[in-house]
Amino acid sequence: MTWLALDTSMTLITALAGMACAVPGVFLVLRRQSLMGDALSHTALLGVVGAYWLTARIFAAGWIDSAQWETVLPIALTIGAAVVGVATAVLTEWVSRAGGVEESAGLGVIFTTAFALGLLLLVLMDDQRVHIDPDHVLFGQVETAALHVLPGTGTPRAVIWGGTLLLINSLLVCLAYKELRFAAFDAQAAAAAGLNVRLIYYGLMLMTSVTLVAVFEAVGSILAIAMLIVPAVTARFLTSRLSRLIMIAVAIAAASAVIGHACSIYCVPWLARLIGLDGVREANTAGMTAVVAGAAFTAAFLFGPEGGTLRNLWSSRRRFEPQNAEDPNAILAQQSAEIK
Repeated sequence: MTWLALDTSMTLITALAGMACAVPGVFLVLRRQSLMGDALSHTALLGVVGAYWLTARIFAAGWIDSAQWETVLPIALTIGAAVVGVATAVLTEWVSRAGGVEESAGLGVIFTTAFALGLLLLVLMDDQRVHIDPDHVLFGQVETAALHVLPGTGTPRAVIWGGTLLLINSLLVCLAYKELRFAAFDAQAAAAAGLNVRLIYYGLMLMTSVTLVAVFEAVGSILAIAMLIVPAVTARFLTSRLSRLIMIAVAIAAASAVIGHACSIYCVPWLARLIGLDGVREANTAGMTAVVAGAAFTAAFLFGPEGGTLRNLWSSRRRFEPQNAEDPNAILAQQSAEIK
């Protein structure tokens, strides 16, 4: 694979993963449940490790062979993460209602406990020689993921996974657009109108869990969580219409991947040389993509037309300035208007 093809594949993997995460992330942000995305990224460990343990036992029993192992394992890991993700949502709701505590407190209890159980199960599986590299988990392996191609196609498997996830998530949102919008903006009114708000909530958690675990291997947890939340929050400062918000969030995720990969190759070495670090040749693509997404959020937070801080400050200042500062009548009229 040439360097140009490798760079194209890495950028495409990162962009598709970010775009797939941005779709459910919009509704998490609108429902004020952004913390749930972070929680699901932790609880997914329990589902992944549990599914791996069960699949390994089935393989050891001879029910599947080595050829089937490569096909069955990714499906099993996805199902395990999805089951634990929905269970996290159910248990969080139950703890908050039964215990009379706020939802964030219940979520903190459930996801830390599930994460600890996942780590414990991982230690108990040491005889299976299961190794998890912290850098791999945090930053992913976009570089090596681009080399794992499907036989006979020349297309990296991560591209197929990311494109399929983006297509499925987009299709689900299109099919349930009205219901998702109603439940996101006014859940009580939606429930009063006969809409099954709880089913929509669990469906959103299922979509989020499957998306997170599917992109973890390639882009890592930092970028997955960042793309789940940051593009949606950034788009919220740019528009107030849901349809535009979704499209802008997806576009921000894609642009962050392209710019982030370019910065990891060109900008980071240049900055390193400025401060005397001549040995730095490039940076991690996933990490730089998250940095670029954060920069886009900062710009929207300051200058965005829908609640940008500096833009609001400038608008407020102009609203209270008299049309002619040298005209005393204008000043008196302005002061009278403020008093009234």
